[in-house]
Amino acid sequence: MTTRTITQRTNMYVLRPTNFNEALQFAELIAKSDFVPRDYKEKPGNVLVAIQMGSELGLAPMQALQNIAVINGRPTVWGDAMLALVTAHKDCVDIQEINDDEKASCTIKRRGRSPITRTFTIAEAKHAGLADKQGPWKQYPKRMLQMRARAFALRDAFPDALKGLNMTEEVMDYDESPTTMTFTYVNGHEPQDEQAYELLNESPTQSQPNYLELIQQAQTCDGLQKLGAEIKIADLEPALRDELRLAYTKRWQELSIPKTQKVSAKLKSRLRVNTLATELP
Repeated sequence: MTTRTITQRTNMYVLRPTNFNEALQFAELIAKSDFVPRDYKEKPGNVLVAIQMGSELGLAPMQALQNIAVINGRPTVWGDAMLALVTAHKDCVDIQEINDDEKASCTIKRRGRSPITRTFTIAEAKHAGLADKQGPWKQYPKRMLQMRARAFALRDAFPDALKGLNMTEEVMDYDESPTTMTFTYVNGHEPQDEQAYELLNESPTQSQPNYLELIQQAQTCDGLQKLGAEIKIADLEPALRDELRLAYTKRWQELSIPKTQKVSAKLKSRLRVNTLATELP
């Protein structure tokens, strides 16, 4: 019997610039190469910034160029590279992903902490207007559900490893087009509707949905959960996000009370009113 020993190479040579001049020369050389995505072609400045960002994340220069993408002016990391960064983290114990045609979930166990599970459903995709978009959502819906659940879980479990970067597949779905409104004018004058006039003069940040009111109006836990997923990716001020978190928790507790307990509470209240009525002169 022949025994073969397989030796794994660990001392691979990686070209890493050691000062700014070397980095600039390296970037200029790479920018002229055919081995980089077209967004970096003939753009040594972009190459240099991507290499620096990759270094902060723990990616070698060529890995950074292949896995960091700028979408709508935002640097992002492709989903598989984001998974690799977290998997390589010293505190990552286990990552499990489960997905089907209706739902995807990702569970991450970090050392010394409770497991974190995040899900994304096809219903949420439809609510966000993603399921009907041409492209990957039409061609590979299961994969896109998987990427959304993965992005939520990885960012929540390992924010220190990802440095606040979002997943490329997620940011590609953001609508960055400016919002336009159409109003009816009467005889060439300004809108007659005072509310419409206020909307016309609102800044983009003021045109956000009233999430606090929507939370209070939620009638089911499923509906509240979908709203929570939308709020999670919304661009909100920290103070408003904290206020919404408290309102969300309170409303969830209210909706989670079994109907029998609600009925019992109503009966007790009615009985108390009847008792007081009989006691009054």
